[in-house]
Amino acid sequence: KITWDEESCTGLINSDILYSGRVLNEEETYEISVSDALNNVIHFTIIIDRTAPSFTAYYVNDGKNVPLNNNGFTSKDVIIVWNENDCTAYLDSEEYISGTNIIKEGKHTFYIVDQYGNSSQKFYFVIDKTNPAITASTSTLDLEDNQTINESFRFVYKEDNKFRAELYKNDELINPSYESGTKISEDGKYTLIVKDSALNTSSMSITINTKGEVISIYTTDSSGITKL
Repeated sequence: KITWDEESCTGLINSDILYSGRVLNEEETYEISVSDALNNVIHFTIIIDRTAPSFTAYYVNDGKNVPLNNNGFTSKDVIIVWNENDCTAYLDSEEYISGTNIIKEGKHTFYIVDQYGNSSQKFYFVIDKTNPAITASTSTLDLEDNQTINESFRFVYKEDNKFRAELYKNDELINPSYESGTKISEDGKYTLIVKDSALNTSSMSITINTKGEVISIYTTDSSGITKL
């Protein structure tokens, strides 16, 4: 609210007439001047800003900037930028400079505050650069990738951010949502592909052959027996 006591004063606001007692509500920059009968003039500026600052988060993939949404996952470094001046930004409670690469794996929290105290909503994202871990085993034996066996086995994976676990038999998808530890018994070549929410991918293949002999070839050297 703009007021003055001298009746002889006149006011201008953004080059329009300003009357004492006017209340300013709209978001805008107001240039105000008030002068008295002796031409004493005072000038001042009032800025009303209730808008939270905006920002853009993205990562680079194949040379292109890819927007990152709130609660998003990525295996790439993340960059956050904004255009408004005199803002202070916070990443995981520490000040962040616009355009700085964020490389640390884990869940991150970001928000930005402008010079008028307007704050953005908190923005959450996860950087995950680690491929899912897959193992396979029978009831008595830990298996290696591409190993052939003559008994049932289980794939086991540990991935907190699992997006998809696809099981293939002889290169044909048979289960788009394989549950870790599910027993596999029938003959065939099985391949498990696990993809997490950041699109990191791992795979492992095991073949069951109960109809033919499983042949293992060994070579012996001076250090002992090495399996081929």
